[in-house]
Amino acid sequence: MFYYVKNLQGDIVKILDEDGNEKASYVYNAWGNILSQSEDELSSINPLRYRGYVYDEDTAMYYLQTRYYDPTTGRFINADNTAFISSSGTAIGDNIYTYCENDPVNNVDYTGQWYHNLSSYYNAHKKMYEGYPDAWQAFCTRYNKLKKRYKDNRSALGRFSGYIYGQKTRKLKI
Repeated sequence: MFYYVKNLQGDIVKILDEDGNEKASYVYNAWGNILSQSEDELSSINPLRYRGYVYDEDTAMYYLQTRYYDPTTGRFINADNTAFISSSGTAIGDNIYTYCENDPVNNVDYTGQWYHNLSSYYNAHKKMYEGYPDAWQAFCTRYNKLKKRYKDNRSALGRFSGYIYGQKTRKLKI
C-alpha cells in the first residue's frame, strides 16, 4: 500500500510506503511542468501528479476530466464551453483556452470546465472549523485515547475532517 503526500495546492509531491519510506517524489513549477522526479519505476507509472490531475506520459499533458492541459504553454489544447464566456467579468475570462485565468498559484481547475479560487476554499473551511471548537476538543480527547492503536498520525487530518463533517451533519439534523 502506498500513500500520497500533497502540498496545499493538491500537487502530489511524494509517494510513501506503509512504513513511511519515500518511494517517489516530484517537483513542479507553478504551471505544472515537472522540474524533477525521482528515478524509479513508481514515479513514472503513477498517473496522479500536479494538482492531482492525471498525467499522460506520452503527450506530457494533464487530463482534467473534460479536456487536456499543456503545462508548457499554460493553456488547454481545446476550447472551453462557450457558455462560460464573459462569466468571469475579466478580459482573460473570454480566452477559452486559458488555464486558471493565468493564475495557477491562486486558482485551481479540477475538471477543466471552470477554475476555483483557492483562498475562498481555505476561508470556507477555516470558518467551519472556527464554528465548532467543541468538535476539535472532542476529537483531541478521542484521538488521545485511540492513538496507541495507530502506528502514526498520517491520517489524523482525514479522521478529523470526517469527524467535523459528521458533527456538522448531526447538528443540521436536529
